[in-house]
Amino acid sequence: MTSKKSPFDIEPGFFLEDNRNQRQVVPVTKDTLNVKHEALLPEWLIKGKRVLDLGSCIGATGHWCLSFGAAHYTGVELQPEYLRISEKLLSKHWSNNQFTLVKSEISNFLDQVTEEQFDVVVMAGVLYVFADYFSILKKMAFASKEWVLIESILPQRNRNPDAPVVEFVPHQTITLPNGQERARGLGSRISPGGLEMIMSLFGFGTKEGVIRPVAVEGSHDAFNEIIPGWKTPVRFMMRFKRGEEKTEDLASELKAGKFAQPKAGFDKYIPGEKIKAGSWKFDEKTAGNFEKIALTSIPRYKEVIGMCVEITGKAYPEKDCRVIDIGSAIGYTVDEFIKNGFSDVWGVENSESMIRQSRHSEKIFLSETFPKDQGPFDVVCANWVLHFVKRRKEYFQDIYDGLSSGGYLIISDKMEANPFILELYHDFKRRNGLTEKEISDKADAIKGVLEPYPLMWYLTELRNIGFREVNVINAYYHFVTLLVRK
Repeated sequence: MTSKKSPFDIEPGFFLEDNRNQRQVVPVTKDTLNVKHEALLPEWLIKGKRVLDLGSCIGATGHWCLSFGAAHYTGVELQPEYLRISEKLLSKHWSNNQFTLVKSEISNFLDQVTEEQFDVVVMAGVLYVFADYFSILKKMAFASKEWVLIESILPQRNRNPDAPVVEFVPHQTITLPNGQERARGLGSRISPGGLEMIMSLFGFGTKEGVIRPVAVEGSHDAFNEIIPGWKTPVRFMMRFKRGEEKTEDLASELKAGKFAQPKAGFDKYIPGEKIKAGSWKFDEKTAGNFEKIALTSIPRYKEVIGMCVEITGKAYPEKDCRVIDIGSAIGYTVDEFIKNGFSDVWGVENSESMIRQSRHSEKIFLSETFPKDQGPFDVVCANWVLHFVKRRKEYFQDIYDGLSSGGYLIISDKMEANPFILELYHDFKRRNGLTEKEISDKADAIKGVLEPYPLMWYLTELRNIGFREVNVINAYYHFVTLLVRK
């Protein structure tokens, strides 16, 4: 949270007069408003910008944006009681030419806007009330010149946030202004992976994934805490920026007559061609498509990386530790640590192709071995990489030698599994949109390249090397994450 006085210290009416402040679960408070807006709408994003807020409630987002230099704020709200409070509170601090409040249904309002009329379009806590989510997102993208920001509810049936899932809810509710009544009807909950896929159709992309605000103590936290009756945190936030290459849906492809050559998930595919066993390489093609491969083939990819950052922050709250990511690929893990305030962060990678496409190539060592001479390191992350190492025990020994006393090693590997577990894993890939041929080709390509060992081997050898603690902290079928301490 910012150290200076927040906009909601200056005008407490935005939480005191919000009927949602009486909720027992995820109540609106000054702190929850602050951390949510800090995470989703930082000053650098809104300063000098035209902001459109869809489902603006009592205008708290408008007060935040104008406080941090937005050029103009437009709030769209259907419920007149919310608009009355918005007008009263915003007028106390801002002139009429700085904000506009519109009573309208959101879809109808968006039908009237011109292309790129706003710089930033925000929809917080509203998208899930629409069964026709696709047309709403398309209209939002049309209206925005730069950013589309979404806060919504996570699906509960498929709880993998990276899976492209839409869950329809027959009895979705939303609180009405008196705080005692709720509207109820068919709604939709789109997963982060689903949102990312849909927004790519409109030329918007994200390199951040899910954004999590700082946890608020003493209050149910919708973004970080699992509340009774739910299986994940209730809500999530994402930012999408214009400028990504648009993808095409199948109907558009057919209409345009653009019939592209079929592709496997990681390489071009010619009908009848058989992928050679052991042909997998971390070359330019793999590097260019790495994030898609990771998200569709590695269970809980972003969640595990988030755990690494969380564990490191818990172990070293001052963030004065030295961190290295083994097999840093195109730098997603290194980037996550840097974004969370860690500065002494490094990577090691044996593929020049990966380093060339890394977000932080200047911080990556090119090496086949662990760079223990660059240590000692306080935290070593080795996610989905050591299963490619032939001399694995010797690599563990080098990590041990390059790790500070009491330091942590986090390992995620694909481990030995029976055919039933493998089929369950292939179901995971199918849910992520991979075809039977893509699954089969990948299995052939990694034969002899990726060698899974049994979990017991890790538990035994790590102890034999001298690590004093070895704990399983995450598992999805035969993908297992270990937290190891020297």
